[in-house]
Amino acid sequence: MVSSTIVCVLLASSLALTGASKLAFPSAQLLSLRSNKQQGLQRCNGRFDLCNLRFDQVTLLGSHNAGSYGYGRLSKCFYGNHNINEIEQLGRGIRFLDIDVCLRDGVVRTCHGRGQIAKIKRPLEDALKDVSSWVLANPSEVIMMSFGDHDPADPDSKVVISSSIAASLEKFFREPGIAVNLADITRKHDGIQTWPKLGDMVSSGRRVVLAYEGDVDKPQNDLYASMPSKSRDFILNLATAFRYTYSDANKADYRTMLKDVKHYCDNGLKNQVPIHLDIFLKPFRPRLDANTSGKEIDFVSRNDAAHCECNECTAKQLNTALTRPRGSDDRSVLDKGFDQCAKIGVHVHAVKVDFEEYGQLSQAIWSLNDKNVHRFCPSCNLDLAIAVPFSQNSFSSTLQITFLGIAGLLSFL
Repeated sequence: MVSSTIVCVLLASSLALTGASKLAFPSAQLLSLRSNKQQGLQRCNGRFDLCNLRFDQVTLLGSHNAGSYGYGRLSKCFYGNHNINEIEQLGRGIRFLDIDVCLRDGVVRTCHGRGQIAKIKRPLEDALKDVSSWVLANPSEVIMMSFGDHDPADPDSKVVISSSIAASLEKFFREPGIAVNLADITRKHDGIQTWPKLGDMVSSGRRVVLAYEGDVDKPQNDLYASMPSKSRDFILNLATAFRYTYSDANKADYRTMLKDVKHYCDNGLKNQVPIHLDIFLKPFRPRLDANTSGKEIDFVSRNDAAHCECNECTAKQLNTALTRPRGSDDRSVLDKGFDQCAKIGVHVHAVKVDFEEYGQLSQAIWSLNDKNVHRFCPSCNLDLAIAVPFSQNSFSSTLQITFLGIAGLLSFL
């Protein structure tokens, strides 16, 4: 009785300090509080329960072409994939960075596009230095980065690009001891990889999974084949560890893209490795508003229907259509597609999008990870979940500290 009173007083005090209105979504980060005496106050990606899951058992919010931001109005329409840089994306909840690169004047830079019309951003080394600093400053966060799209794609350029990226990854992730090593991942006799738990990754400090695309059927994206052999003990082949779903659906309309998400696992998959759902559309293909109809995935042809041509508008509509509850069961397309894959033993490891601020994606990923906990660690049910503002002001810091204090109390009650 006394302990319950203490918790209630702490909660009431915290709410009074910050104001209840500041707890409203979507500007809130969720923190779970578990009564686990052994685990104490260790968190993994903002949650106590995720520390008990392997890396391949969680679901990450991913950023498609994370380095494509900050363009002028016209260039942004065709080339922009985000409004903020990689570090701000991480602060918003992104935990998987997919980065395109271009080789220009001997320097590998973040970019979007190919040839003369490619939009070139900053040196990749600068971006990786920033990401490394963020990881070191956030010791309970586990992230992933992958590299595939690159320009030029001729054999000589591939070697230069692949070697340059590997050298930067060595410098900013391997040497500081934050890169996951191949030795951290065991293989069963059938070749299936067994990943470490997030809790073990946080404890060891090796919390960054690095990968090159290495699909032999997509040579234009294959950087793994050109990678220095010495780097293969900490840079993985994305194509063997995970399946990414990019297809013609990403070049089509909303309906085709959403149906692909919902039904991707309907017919079963030969290889049951975890999948990365690529949920974004190519720009400048006039499309009707993805949310004009209240039906399951239905699109009406009306003269007054809103159209989108630019990336941001398209992403806003697609992300909203992807995550909004619909139908008689009030479930989203993403939720149904996730469950359908789980039924056949296929895990959705990442949901990769453009303009992540649209569509309640952080909350959607949180809910998917609730399912992951119930599926992979049934004994890890949450005792309590509380919303904590992202703001770094003193009031919200006080609130977060207070809630962590409550977690400590609960673990010993």
